[in-house]
Amino acid sequence: MIAISSASFVGRMIWKRSVSKHTNAIGNFFNKLDDEVPNEIRLLFLTVILYGLFMTWGYLQEKLTTTFYETNDINEPKLQWKYPLVLNLFVNIFASLTAILVQNVFQAEKPCFLPSNTDNPPTNSHPDSKELAGKARTIPFYKFWRPALSATVATSLSYISLDYISYPLMILTKSCKHIPVMLVGIIFYKKVYHWSKYVSVAFICAGICLFTAMKGNSNTNTLLNEAENEFLLSLSLLFGLFLVFVHLLLDGVTSNEQDRIFSNYSVSSLTMMQNINLWQCVYLIGYLLFEYVWKPNSSETQLSQALHMLEITPAVFRDILVFCMCACVGQILIFGLIRRFGSLVWITISVTRQLFTILLSVFLFQHQMKQMQWLGIAFVFSGMGLEIYMNYRMKNMSITKPIAEPSTLAILAAGTKKERTD
Repeated sequence: MIAISSASFVGRMIWKRSVSKHTNAIGNFFNKLDDEVPNEIRLLFLTVILYGLFMTWGYLQEKLTTTFYETNDINEPKLQWKYPLVLNLFVNIFASLTAILVQNVFQAEKPCFLPSNTDNPPTNSHPDSKELAGKARTIPFYKFWRPALSATVATSLSYISLDYISYPLMILTKSCKHIPVMLVGIIFYKKVYHWSKYVSVAFICAGICLFTAMKGNSNTNTLLNEAENEFLLSLSLLFGLFLVFVHLLLDGVTSNEQDRIFSNYSVSSLTMMQNINLWQCVYLIGYLLFEYVWKPNSSETQLSQALHMLEITPAVFRDILVFCMCACVGQILIFGLIRRFGSLVWITISVTRQLFTILLSVFLFQHQMKQMQWLGIAFVFSGMGLEIYMNYRMKNMSITKPIAEPSTLAILAAGTKKERTD
């Protein structure tokens, strides 16, 4: 029924202006069907779809950044995609267009898997929903420039880090994004956390250290394969981890800036998605055009080389198209999932999805893993599992503020990425 409802609303988007009467009748019919679908069936369908979308997204991200594509040019038989800014620009264009379409075309009642245009965060989960009701309904476009800037740099660093570390290690490192927040709270604000928080962090840190220390060779990481000197290998690995760490810091800046906007304005998640991605387009287009004009040989710029590769490599264009579609549709479904079931459910799905993504990466891209690295992965997800378990336990005990649950705003702010998306 969810699939039928999805098809109905896509049809309404396409034919809205020409056959609005019939569309409204069909929409009302499938909205009625949608109301009859049990929550368990909705959650099952959303979970399966999100797994499929983001595992495909992760697979294509690693494929695009680490493998060579066959071309139609005999002079350049194989090429590797090395243009993270252009890839990021494509994602931002797709995301902003998707948000605009959903906001301006779906004016009627939405099915459960779409977010609301007016409720963000959802009134049944946002602690300050009563305060938001009296806040300004409009926000100037320029207010989004700061979170967009940090998001642009963070995403680009994430792509670049794959030149130095393997994709499984990047996913594992990203899973510890709450650790810097905890350290800041302890050092600067003298905060004391629940014992389970410390145990969770200890497991995650131990797992990442174990995975990194027992590093194996990877067939897809060119820089690591070419490094014959152990010192250069370690230096390359540390630099990749540094890039991911900076990515996490900037991701935290983005979340805080978005929280500030949400606290001052009654902004929908779709409006946030639209405006931040539009600002990212402005930054990336400005930089790429500046590089194109500034460099003496314009054919050496990222934009020129990327367009040339797209022209002679049809497979790259197809993968980028699917990559962007997975990211955008997945982000919309995340908003709808949080709206319907709350942020804790999404955290659980996100963590298990990361585990499956790592397993998929290991088997499809033939990463050579040692037994101790598998133990490191087990440590990381044991720590994350403990955190989720304690959140559910505290929620069932009617504790207002779960000890380790990120705010709904932070979850909505995560990517496009994002993560978004991760």
